[in-house]
Amino acid sequence: MKVWILAAILALAPQAALAKIVVFAPSSMTDVIGALAAFHEERVREKVVVSLASTSQLARQLDAGAPADIFLTADESWMDWAQDRALVEPSSTITFAGNRLVVVTAKEAARKDWPRALEQGRFAMAEPEAVPAGRYTKAALTSLSLWRALRPNVVFAENVRITLRLAARGDVDAAIVYRTDANIEPAVAVAYTFDPKTHPPIRYFAAETPDAAAGAAAFLETLGTDHAQAILKKAGFSLPPFER
Repeated sequence: MKVWILAAILALAPQAALAKIVVFAPSSMTDVIGALAAFHEERVREKVVVSLASTSQLARQLDAGAPADIFLTADESWMDWAQDRALVEPSSTITFAGNRLVVVTAKEAARKDWPRALEQGRFAMAEPEAVPAGRYTKAALTSLSLWRALRPNVVFAENVRITLRLAARGDVDAAIVYRTDANIEPAVAVAYTFDPKTHPPIRYFAAETPDAAAGAAAFLETLGTDHAQAILKKAGFSLPPFER
């Protein structure tokens, strides 16, 4: 009788909820992070809640006490910034993807001498003081001795996805974004790809926060699996080991 009662109680008890982790991810991963999260949930039975914004916004949210288990960045400087403030665990940091910097225009745009043709009209780029895509763009244009001449033509955006939308809507003549952004917007075409030697390496980093849930480490392991790397490659990201 006691065994029957125990079995009945167990049958009526609600199913245990999946463990949950919160992942802060940069806006340039908008169209790939969902697939990575879904694969992780299937792989380890752990729910992933994603918060998307520019890397700089996410870093400042962490600094203000926003709860997160994993912090993904689109450049090394913001990961260093987070490490200096003890917002992440340095020993957990990994590099899991890379990207390329490109000029995009409306598909019907005429062929021009890029990137010097940016002098002929307004173009959009991410804000360079804090946003990784903007930092890479300013570095590339400076390396090509174009930054000072082009500065009056710039329309700054708060993140790379807004930069992309400005070009897609025709609000500007061109935009400088990541290759992966260009891949997901049918209204634009890649007019020019910057030589990676003109700017710091575009790398994506991931780390656990100090109070991360027990399952957070498994998400970092997921990013390194063959399947996750295949998802990133299909989206246009480059994969480690990286070459210069």
